[in-house]
Amino acid sequence: MAHGVQPLPIELIITIMAEAPLQSNDIQAPCYKWLRACSLVCRSWRLEAQRLLFTRVKVVGSAKRQAFKDALTSPSADTSHLLFLRGSIRTLSILMSNDDHADIVDLCPALRELRASVHVDGFTPYIMAAFLRARQIEILCVRSWYYKPLLQLLTALEGLKCLEIDCYYAKESAKAALIPALQKLPSPKWSLHQLRIQALFEVGSSHNFITWALSGPSRQTLRILECQYTSYSLTTLASYLRESGIGARLLSLQTSHLGNEDLSALVPSLRELIVGSKPILPDVIDHLPRRLAHLSLFELDEDRFQQCLAKLTSFHEQSGGSLRVLTYNTRRNEDPSVENAARAAVRALYDLCQARRIEFRLFLPNYGYYSGECIPLGPVHSFPRFMPVSPDRARHRSESHGLETYLCTNNLR
Repeated sequence: MAHGVQPLPIELIITIMAEAPLQSNDIQAPCYKWLRACSLVCRSWRLEAQRLLFTRVKVVGSAKRQAFKDALTSPSADTSHLLFLRGSIRTLSILMSNDDHADIVDLCPALRELRASVHVDGFTPYIMAAFLRARQIEILCVRSWYYKPLLQLLTALEGLKCLEIDCYYAKESAKAALIPALQKLPSPKWSLHQLRIQALFEVGSSHNFITWALSGPSRQTLRILECQYTSYSLTTLASYLRESGIGARLLSLQTSHLGNEDLSALVPSLRELIVGSKPILPDVIDHLPRRLAHLSLFELDEDRFQQCLAKLTSFHEQSGGSLRVLTYNTRRNEDPSVENAARAAVRALYDLCQARRIEFRLFLPNYGYYSGECIPLGPVHSFPRFMPVSPDRARHRSESHGLETYLCTNNLR
């Protein structure tokens, strides 16, 4: 270093590296090329860049798995540095097809989030022992092709706070296996804060899984419930939420459609409501919880649009202005008359929000259409939650048919 030149404060170095551009295939992870370049700037940047590089690790394929294990167990490397790298890993994404991943889990003593794609029809005692040792894991996102390893994994990880399940690609032969298996299991010991169900095939499977997952301490601790991309409606779930007392404590709820439920009675403390795939009915707006801060809608029925608009205006006034963000998800349509009506609806909602100082967020196509668009799992302290937005939205602005002014193209907090 040149004479008289002072090193940058570590806080500034961290800030610079935190500005890393996102990866195109994972919009929640920093670009590895950027961080590798930062690690070569000077010695003082190296450790912090390596820590960020190892914070989120993705291991797919036998070659990468072996390279990862070699990097963390090299006999020629400094032991303290190896421990530093192992302790830096917070999120691990793995494709599980054999028992080799038991060693990988053991190499991550500070692992907090496990994202697993499970392709085996069951785990051996060897890998189950590794999961039982991984008591520090609090966030689990699992996509499973079979129900048996899914339930093995869930019963082993007792410290979970946030859980996401996706069995959309489960084998045909596994469809009927879930409910009988759940009936034999004791109540889980987790204290879940957040439960997200992506797909569990039939309505019966979803309902049975939710009641089992929340039958233990989670009944008292759950605050966020998300039923995504399923035919599982709030009508099916309402009686359970009411009888268990879970509904009274929920802060965020996502469902494909609402039905005619009185939400102010069912979920009175709700701060965020996300309606996934069907228009909300005007009468439901009358009974939205008065503390609602974020309302996310999927299109509004053209025939009932003006009625919904009036109801939203009335709700905002009666709630004392609690609504801070209105998100509107819509789709492209090749029919000119439908497209014109959709543009008019967007502009009317925008004007309503502008007049009442409500933030308006438009997603065309709907949020989640592009790869990686998903609200992260984890503790939530305010609403609306952080929403990472795909760079593809900015690149496709020209396809928005005159709605460029209203589109969301940047990450939202």
